[in-house]
Amino acid sequence: MELNTKNKQLNQTQDLNDDEIDFLNLIKPLWKKKLLIILLTVLSGLVSYMYSLTIVNTYKSEAILIPSRNVMNNSNQTNSSFSGLANFAGIALKNSSTSNDVLIGLEIMKSLNFYEQFLKNNDLYIELQAATGWSKKNNDLILNSNLYDVNQKKWISEDEFSVNGRPSLQSTHSSFLKKFQISNDSQSGLIKLSFEHYSPYKAQIILNKLIKDINTITKEDDIDIAYKTIAFLEAELEKSNLNDLRIGINDLIQKQIEKIALANSSPEYLFQILSGPHVPESKTSPNRSYILVIGMLISFFATSISILFVNSYKLHKA
Repeated sequence: MELNTKNKQLNQTQDLNDDEIDFLNLIKPLWKKKLLIILLTVLSGLVSYMYSLTIVNTYKSEAILIPSRNVMNNSNQTNSSFSGLANFAGIALKNSSTSNDVLIGLEIMKSLNFYEQFLKNNDLYIELQAATGWSKKNNDLILNSNLYDVNQKKWISEDEFSVNGRPSLQSTHSSFLKKFQISNDSQSGLIKLSFEHYSPYKAQIILNKLIKDINTITKEDDIDIAYKTIAFLEAELEKSNLNDLRIGINDLIQKQIEKIALANSSPEYLFQILSGPHVPESKTSPNRSYILVIGMLISFFATSISILFVNSYKLHKA
């Protein structure tokens, strides 16, 4: 037994020694070429950093919202008192829910229809599509000369889907969605919106207008629905001879009138701003330090693997 134990220990020691020898044999060619590895790694780092300088800075403006008190009040009010009456009269009452209203509002903001209306309302086509940079000194946008002629103030895009030189709505919408981010925390109810642009000032302005427009659009839609509901209820009122039903319909009409009044007095109709969009002082991208480190690491490993491969080839050939 003792002899077997000693043999096992000797074998284990020999294996460890073999591993150390193999590791040293692996390191030796790298150590011999250490100056080459260092030189190429540093050179790659410089190239990576020079490349990062060609990437234009972008800035991200952010805002934090919550569902407005108007939406909260609507979600807490139930139509149970009049549900039977409404069903009897053939009226479909809207079942208001905070979470549904918020989710619908957020989806509307990402839709193509909203984006099209947003461009018409705010005339931001150039800022959203033609900009390729920003001059901090003059606070001016740098525009893509292949898309927009500044002197003639004319779109000159040659893209196959462009219309009269102007980039297509769908292509600009796709670009817009890459810059516009929405984060919705269902637990806290907090909604975080952000928009990224070459100009920190334009990032703030565009995000402000997005919030304003979604509040305005949802408010106008609800007011329009309320007026149509009133018109329908008044028509039903004229048809009905039942006193209880007429009282119920009048109550429903009164609620719609109150809804219109509340909407007209609520600028922040769907979303209330907790923290408004700001002008960011620091750029969001590019992360030049990250690009530098990644470039150096890639060069280090690529050079080391190449040296080991060449050394292994020479050994096998010998």
